[in-house]
Amino acid sequence: MKKIAASPQAWGVAAEYIRSPGIKEATEQLISQINRNAVYNYLDQALALQYKGEQLPVNTAFDVLGWILSVCGSGPPGATAKNYYLPMLALYSKWCSVLGESRFEGMTHITWFTNTKSKGTDVLLGATLGQPETRNTVRNKDKVTGQTVPQVKDRGLIMRRERIEYLERAGFRAPDISIPQTEDVSRQKNQKDGTHGDPGFGGCAETFFFIVAMKNKIDKADVHDFALRPTVDLMKQLNNYSEAAVVAQLRPPCDYSCQKLLDQMYHTRDWQSTFDYHTIILRESGGAGAGGAAGPSGSGVSAKYCSGYKSWSSIQQGWQE
Repeated sequence: MKKIAASPQAWGVAAEYIRSPGIKEATEQLISQINRNAVYNYLDQALALQYKGEQLPVNTAFDVLGWILSVCGSGPPGATAKNYYLPMLALYSKWCSVLGESRFEGMTHITWFTNTKSKGTDVLLGATLGQPETRNTVRNKDKVTGQTVPQVKDRGLIMRRERIEYLERAGFRAPDISIPQTEDVSRQKNQKDGTHGDPGFGGCAETFFFIVAMKNKIDKADVHDFALRPTVDLMKQLNNYSEAAVVAQLRPPCDYSCQKLLDQMYHTRDWQSTFDYHTIILRESGGAGAGGAAGPSGSGVSAKYCSGYKSWSSIQQGWQE
């Protein structure tokens, strides 16, 4: 992380993300939270980080890590869903699991879309807000400052409200729905931190994407997205990268929040064309519905992300370098 902060251009960070507050402050914040064993930023104000000119409510270590990977992770020539974006999402999810000490079972996501100015591809990663807690739930004091950990659940409510406010300022409105009482109880429990009448609004892994896409009027045809459920079992399998294991845990946009927000933004709930793995792979290979020639195979472009699947203790140590 320190290497990224010291030489951001070498890591592909654009000038707009170097200006303060930017990559330097983000890496310092992430290292600070790692040192404190704190996933949730309960001591400091949220970082005022922006993406494509839109300020984002960056509060958790998952948020900060996703932002850093996003500004370093513009798709290289030849990048495809199969050889780059899926491995990148898997690596981000694995790192979230490391940060959460294997207790992170929220959702993660990656969106990539055409940069209309550079004609390249921009990348945006994010995670659900989850349930605020310190990484060590037994300890009730910050190991660096010695301060007693405050009511992090209350801080969690503040972070959730902040996300909702950002979505509303972007032009979204909370879905006016409620979960049918006849549905399976386990399905109700799996809604993304939602409440009756407003499930998931502000808590979804796609929240940052919605804010950026709505404000920048990003064309639906230019957008692709994967959402992943990084279960404990999946993270155990990902000591070595397994495409099949990752694909098996991909999830569609949730029907209680995400699909309704997509409808507000793009006036359609036909999410399969840009959010379904098999549809995207078929298009990239030039198959049915591809709408043109196949894209470049991009063999090897994901190497720097796949190579991350090694000793995760060394990965954690590498964040300090």
